[in-house]
Amino acid sequence: MTQRAERGTTRTFGDRRFSLVDRVTPLRDAGARIVEDSFPPDPRGRPMNRFGRGPFCRFTIEKAPHASGVYVVTLDEAPVYVGQCKDLAERFGPRGYGQIFARNTLMDGQATNCKINRRILEAVRSEKLIELWFHETIHRDEIEAALVRALRPAWNGSQPATRVPHDVQARRGPRGGRAEAFRRALLERLRRAEEASVRSITVVARDLHRDVGGYPGPNHSMPVCCKVMRTLATPRDRVVTTPPKGVGASLAIAYALPRGQVDR
Repeated sequence: MTQRAERGTTRTFGDRRFSLVDRVTPLRDAGARIVEDSFPPDPRGRPMNRFGRGPFCRFTIEKAPHASGVYVVTLDEAPVYVGQCKDLAERFGPRGYGQIFARNTLMDGQATNCKINRRILEAVRSEKLIELWFHETIHRDEIEAALVRALRPAWNGSQPATRVPHDVQARRGPRGGRAEAFRRALLERLRRAEEASVRSITVVARDLHRDVGGYPGPNHSMPVCCKVMRTLATPRDRVVTTPPKGVGASLAIAYALPRGQVDR
């Protein structure tokens, strides 16, 4: 196993200096076994997100500061995930990556939380060293995008960075073809939800864009993504969250199901 760095150690990722916060260590029981959580199918028939099957672990990084910035997760010293946060302690605590609840596993839950938690569990099972590094800054979007572009971390994005399936590559295409890619990705989400007989599904722009690829990154097509989401909305649907400028990663729309139902 790679030797653990001492707290207070600094390291450069891209052109930014990061400080080691701590090792990510899952909770263990009295027998030194990792405490794992998994959840049965939703009793109301709501579908799980692609990372919702689990199992998951639990962890809290007590030394994480309540600060805004960009963080890097390393696996045996290699950067595997880059993210940003308004509060690092919250992001890696029980309301973030640190513990997964049944509601997080649903299609309109927290797919990213499920993904990162599960991959941390898989790494620790393989006796890999997981460490968290942090750069405090207010310029989170800019620095995160630059680091994702420079480091190409394997855990970022909805697909493993080591190999992108051919159908995903085909969907990405040039910017001019992105609208159709977003439309198909959104319709696929709606189709899966309809098959699960749910009454509605909330789609968030950042998650839909990750389905297609290219976000976060300098060449994202978030305005196109948001336009497609609004274009496919009907009077039966409801805008849950509107970004300050009308378009942005936080745009969320609750789509009523089934789509063919006539308004009453």
